[in-house]
Amino acid sequence: MTLIILDSSVVVKWIISENEKYLEQADKLLEKVKSGSFKCYAPELLKYEIGNVMISKQCTTSYINLAFKTIYSLPISFITCDLRLAYHTANISKESGITFYDALFIALAKKLKATLITDNIKHQGRYKGKEVKIISLKDYR
Repeated sequence: MTLIILDSSVVVKWIISENEKYLEQADKLLEKVKSGSFKCYAPELLKYEIGNVMISKQCTTSYINLAFKTIYSLPISFITCDLRLAYHTANISKESGITFYDALFIALAKKLKATLITDNIKHQGRYKGKEVKIISLKDYR
């Protein structure tokens, strides 16, 4: 079974499609996740980032509640950032010149030997480690 890490930039497309690119790829990915074709993981941080996006886009409280109900119903295993993962994340962040937030998704992919799928390739693509496969959403087929 294929293990994937989902970046917030992908999941947000499942709940807010207005002005978003690569919706067709995101929808294909969602179907794979729902069908169980992929074993899907994300750091707990994903929930907070999605919440921030919905607040910044001034979504109604009822819409936010429905969006979170949807996210929590999906077969995504949310992983807490423990001390060891925090150390690895900090190293990746410093070495790659990216935020701790972006580096956390990479560190989790490295830890689980999973593929990271992101629409944030501008930042996460700066990671040069060969042990993590990072796929841009626009290239997802």
